[in-house]
Amino acid sequence: MSMAAVPVLGDVMRCTLSPPLGWLIRHRVFRNLFAPSPVPARFEAEFPVGLALRPSQLKASAADTALMIPDAPRHAPRYGELAMPVFIMAGTGDRMVDFDRQAAWLHQQIPHSQLEAVEAAGHMLHHIEPRRVAATIEAATGAGQDAPTT
Repeated sequence: MSMAAVPVLGDVMRCTLSPPLGWLIRHRVFRNLFAPSPVPARFEAEFPVGLALRPSQLKASAADTALMIPDAPRHAPRYGELAMPVFIMAGTGDRMVDFDRQAAWLHQQIPHSQLEAVEAAGHMLHHIEPRRVAATIEAATGAGQDAPTT
C-alpha cells in the first residue's frame, strides 16, 4: 500500500495502474476486510470505489500506511499515561489486525481500559455489528445518560 506514496514511481502507479487494478480486485479486498464475516450486500453495492481509487486518495492512504508503521510504536511507552476512558473493540477473527498482538496487548498497556472482543468477527465491526459499536461509543461518551440538573 505504501508504494503509492513514493515520489515519481508512486505518481505513475496512482495515475495509471492502481485505479484499474483496484477495480479488478475490489471484491477480494472487501472479502479480506470483512472475513470471516460475509461482505454486506449494502456495502458491496454502495461503497464508493471510484472515490477510494482517485489518485489523490491513493496517495493519502499510502502516506498514512507508510508513516503509521514507524510512528505508532514511538507512542506505545506512553499508553499507560492515558487518563480518559478507553474502550477497545476488536474482532477475534480479524485478518488485518491480530486480536492478541494488538487489541489484547493494548488493553494490557492501558490499565483502566475496557476490551470487548467480538467473537469470530473481522476488521469491519462497524458494518457487521453497528448497534453494538454504537452502544460501546455511547457507553464511552456517556451518551444517552440524563444530563445533570441544577
